Amino acid sequence: MILGLFNSDSSAESTSSTLATASVDKSGARDGRINKDHAGFLYIGSHNFTPAAWGKFNSKSGSDDSTSLEISNWELGVVLPVKSHAQAEEYVTWQRPTKPYGHRGKDTSIPWMQFSHGR
Repeated sequence: MILGLFNSDSSAESTSSTLATASVDKSGARDGRINKDHAGFLYIGSHNFTPAAWGKFNSKSGSDDSTSLEISNWELGVVLPVKSHAQAEEYVTWQRPTKPYGHRGKDTSIPWMQFSHGR
């Protein structure tokens, strides 16, 4: 599960102009439309960021006519719109904000390691 919020301020609501996003077309240009109805997104699916899981885009000789998407694994991923920060709190399976990593929460400069801290 991946949670992406457009504004990390948990007190902000989805009507805030800072939560606006603009659409992007094929050329990468923004079309100027702003969507103020969403505070973020929630992705549920594969967290394996490899070409085997997500597919591989193939372009032969730089020609747009001979492009293909090679898919070697079939998995389902779902993206859900999140309309407010309160809704994000309801959807996620962990307590937010998360506690910093460290040895029993005391020293956050020491990274958590299974063999050192997990026993």
